[in-house]
Amino acid sequence: MRLSQRVVLYYIRTRIGLLASFSKKAAAQKALDLFCTPQYRNKKKLPRIFEAAEKISFSFHGTVIQGYRWNKTSAKKLLILHGFESSVINFDRYIAPLIKKDYCILAFDAPAHGRSTGRKINVAIYKELINYINTQYGPVTNFIAHSMGGLALSVTIEEWQHDASFKLVLIAPATETTTAANSLFKTLKLNDSIRKEFDILVHQAGQNPISWFSVSRAAANI
Repeated sequence: MRLSQRVVLYYIRTRIGLLASFSKKAAAQKALDLFCTPQYRNKKKLPRIFEAAEKISFSFHGTVIQGYRWNKTSAKKLLILHGFESSVINFDRYIAPLIKKDYCILAFDAPAHGRSTGRKINVAIYKELINYINTQYGPVTNFIAHSMGGLALSVTIEEWQHDASFKLVLIAPATETTTAANSLFKTLKLNDSIRKEFDILVHQAGQNPISWFSVSRAAANI
């Protein structure tokens, strides 16, 4: 870890620790805000195949979502979903082969990612976005998803009416949200009293306990 990163980490630990001395809930909220805020945004130059795509944008919960579509007339639709601190432009190598297989390809940057606006993202928001895209540009029955996109897709698809015609490819999905939260709390050296409030806030925001946001759990229903 670089010196600058250690300084930032120390500052965050100290700030949350100070908050906790006044309010465990306020400290937990700060930790949750950090958990849901990407620290990096991929805005690299668009790959050539993305420059040639049909550009799509729409308003979603106060953010502007930027997306791309290829082979619009095909009824066989495929949605690409990126991971945390990533962007759909990282999937450029898959586009041409999928077009050759006659897929209509849809790809959108999630809130706070790539060329979409916003500052925060969580699985519940990503799930809403997938449902919105399916309603507006679907129906979609084919998916490629990475990391957080794989988790969001899993908890979305399990609630849809679906059958064996649906095709999902999950690339290194973010399997367990509980594990990710454990890692955050270990890194920040936060205590169990803050974690208890953190889990309550997650439940309130996502209308489900943190353990519900799990690929392993959702897989049984897909």
